[in-house]
Amino acid sequence: MPDRKKALKPYGDKALSEMLLRVVYGLVSGNIGNDIKPKSFVSNLSDVLTDHEQAVILQTLINSKLALDFVAQGEYKAVHVVSDQELNRILQNNKIMPILYDENYAIMPDRMAFKIFQSDVLDIMEYISDFFDCDNYAFLFSSICSAQFLVNSVGVCFGKLINASTKEFIGYHAFNIVPVVSTSNGSITLYLFEPQTGEYTTVDNPVLGNIEYVPIMAEFY
Repeated sequence: MPDRKKALKPYGDKALSEMLLRVVYGLVSGNIGNDIKPKSFVSNLSDVLTDHEQAVILQTLINSKLALDFVAQGEYKAVHVVSDQELNRILQNNKIMPILYDENYAIMPDRMAFKIFQSDVLDIMEYISDFFDCDNYAFLFSSICSAQFLVNSVGVCFGKLINASTKEFIGYHAFNIVPVVSTSNGSITLYLFEPQTGEYTTVDNPVLGNIEYVPIMAEFY
């Protein structure tokens, strides 16, 4: 099990932080080497960064604060590590075909998972058919959780969407499936997370809005 407190420790080199800020400011303002002017820096961001880039930067900063809070609050002590066989069993019991690439998986406690779900801002990114659509949102959310929280149990799920009222087939879709461990009794519940809207629900109650999510296969990296 990785030492998350060590891995997620913020950089303490003030000079390095200032240098990075100056480089970013210089790239944005075109004035490398000049004094940093925060107001100008912020106003110029939209001139050189796309909405997608701004969303990723914003999400990265939000998650960095969350990760440090989780360390300070001892949330990582409640992270539950399971084997690939155990995660396979959980998914199979829910009629989801798993594709697992690791031998062990870190499962978030409920308090931690819900804070991450509720802090998601990827929904502000523009949906671009084929080039940045449902599978890209799902892969990005999964990768961010692994990179910033050292949680590799956020799966990319492929399934069907059904109209909850008429039961008509809407289409195939990619979203996230996340096992979450209860801090009260240690049980593990599978959650569906929609990275395009930030909404989530359990596999046992897979309806968001008027759309029923039917997971078929999930990959965990």
